[in-house]
Amino acid sequence: MNDLENIPVSELNLGVRGIRRLNELGVTNIGDLLFYDVEDILGDNFGRGSLEELKRELSEYDVELKTRRQREHERICDAIVKAKEKGVDSQTLMAKILGQDIYKLRHHAEKADIELPKGKRGVKPKVIPERDRDITEGLSFSEYAEMWNMSRQGATSYIKHPSRYEIWQNARVERLERAREWKALEKEEAVKREEGKQRFLFAAYDRAKEIGAWAYQRAVEYCILTNGMTSIPFNNLLTLFENYQDMYEGIEELNYLKLAKKSSIKRETVKKVIKTVEPWLETD
Repeated sequence: MNDLENIPVSELNLGVRGIRRLNELGVTNIGDLLFYDVEDILGDNFGRGSLEELKRELSEYDVELKTRRQREHERICDAIVKAKEKGVDSQTLMAKILGQDIYKLRHHAEKADIELPKGKRGVKPKVIPERDRDITEGLSFSEYAEMWNMSRQGATSYIKHPSRYEIWQNARVERLERAREWKALEKEEAVKREEGKQRFLFAAYDRAKEIGAWAYQRAVEYCILTNGMTSIPFNNLLTLFENYQDMYEGIEELNYLKLAKKSSIKRETVKKVIKTVEPWLETD
């Protein structure tokens, strides 16, 4: 291609129409010309006769213009060869991967004398080392189907082959056992975190009670009663009980709407919070 780029189109012995058409396309050398399909070059004033003239001139440089159909054929054939090299072992899977109709795939393969894989048509599928290594991971059939870009039925058939099924079963048992162990460990860690949170809350409650921080004590009480699962920010709870203290002590009349506005908590939620801590207030 680099050598062809050094050959100007003026070296071609073309007629007036040919020269004019190449100028219209902005082609200055033979290398540029190869980026155009035959359909792109043909025009109102450049017909089949002019095209044949151009082809004869290019043949002296072993250059051939191609149609879009020829380029598509080459592209599909290259994709078929690469798919075979990657171990694709059935025509159905190959058609799915390449996004082509299976009959179109067969047409191009036959035209280029490329042998397609036989798949389920009586020939034993090719064993792919990468898949056999994957089997030792003990994944599910569906996970393997997604990994190998094939149907679940195809993955199941491959794994259930006598030489592979027992290997997969042992790997699957080990994987599920590890999953159970991880789940039990996560549960144990969650319990420890919950216990630690409860110890912290009770320590905070005792400290608030000791120093007489009434509003802080009430806010911690609510966190304890809800097992720390409240979605209300602690600062909002603290503001709520700071304003509620005067109402509780009878200095002000209980007003949920006023409490809601000052603490930025919804009125219904404020009522729920107060009702939750009321039993503790009676035993305080």
